[in-house]
Amino acid sequence: MHTFILDKSVGTRDNVRKLVKRASDYHDLSAKECKQLVAAFDEEKEATHHRPPNLSVKTRNAECSNSFKAIIDEVEALKQRIGTEALVVLVHSTCDLNIEPKVHFTSSAVEQYLRTATRKHVMEFACKLEGYVISGDVERSGLSLTHKECVKKAKQTIRGGMQAGLLAITGCSEANFE
Repeated sequence: MHTFILDKSVGTRDNVRKLVKRASDYHDLSAKECKQLVAAFDEEKEATHHRPPNLSVKTRNAECSNSFKAIIDEVEALKQRIGTEALVVLVHSTCDLNIEPKVHFTSSAVEQYLRTATRKHVMEFACKLEGYVISGDVERSGLSLTHKECVKKAKQTIRGGMQAGLLAITGCSEANFE
């Protein structure tokens, strides 16, 4: 990245003198003052590490594109090594991203299957998928759950079934598992 400086006095002897004076001012400080200055600097430096990175829309779009390319490379490598076929669809799930849906097929047979099965053009299918994901129906159906969320949901379902069975057997609504 190029930095343009409008100050024409940059690099002159006067600036060198100022820099030397600042360095000598630092060296003239007592040991206690030096420690305080270094501690203040360390606090400032540490504070910047705890801030989340500033992710602009452009940065997130670039991250999506780069990740999509990496996934395609992996899928193509799997196809060559093992003989797998894949359909990769990238859509955004929130309205704050500004990317078009992306679709990749490892072979024309997969593309033809998608057209035959859905009776839609590939991009029409991707746009409809994107609309479904953004609408929030995915969360309600459980398709976007993480593994931990799926395990938690399964445990809750099992526990609910066991509690209902215990109630049916004992007839006591106060009965609990220990």
